[in-house]
Amino acid sequence: MQSGRPLTATVLGNVSNLGGAGVSGTVRADATGLPIDSGSGYFNRAAFAVPLSGFYGTAGRGTIPGPGSFSMNLQLARQIQLAERKSVEFNVSANNVLNHVNISGYGTVVNSLNYGLATAAGGMRTVTATVRLRF
Repeated sequence: MQSGRPLTATVLGNVSNLGGAGVSGTVRADATGLPIDSGSGYFNRAAFAVPLSGFYGTAGRGTIPGPGSFSMNLQLARQIQLAERKSVEFNVSANNVLNHVNISGYGTVVNSLNYGLATAAGGMRTVTATVRLRF
């Protein structure tokens, strides 16, 4: 289990770039005052808005709690002795054995199409089996 890193709501474009020196996509969004943890998605999309032209956003850095992750791995192994110096080994290993979805990215750019949606997920379950004959 792991807690997620905090996310920051940003705005795409050159909305508040007064002097012309800002980098596109680095301007913070405006906080509307609504709670971040309510709403139908992972976070409340109405908690942030695009700031007025010529103004900087009021949302703090890292105000959206990041998605946590959970993964359980399993390995089973068995060795069977055949003769004095001969044996067979069976090994099965699985990563993310419960196949739990671990979201690794969310759209936090307020004026983009993927705002508030999951943009990336971690790996799904993988199973590897090996048989080894030792002689």
